[in-house]
Amino acid sequence: MTKLQEREIGNAQAWYYPAEKALVLWECYLFESYAHKDPQNDPLLDTIWQGFEKTLLQELPDTTKIYTTYEPIYDRLVYKTFLAKHGYRPIEKVAFVKEVT
Repeated sequence: MTKLQEREIGNAQAWYYPAEKALVLWECYLFESYAHKDPQNDPLLDTIWQGFEKTLLQELPDTTKIYTTYEPIYDRLVYKTFLAKHGYRPIEKVAFVKEVT
């Protein structure tokens, strides 16, 4: 039997504000050796992002909104498109929101 080895491939961090029922995804990215330069074409990042959101929403079912911002390792216009693909819309110069239903 082959034993799998644990390996850190990225970073994800979020905060929850119960009074506002708001979740803030502060960061969710892959380390450079695992990441595609274009987040729009990175199936691993898509999987990690969706899994992180899903896990957080299962733990925090009262959440009504998820906020996030740009990830500085990516081009802003490209990342804005990545966020739109995941249901986020811009609300400020560097902030995005996703309504949770």
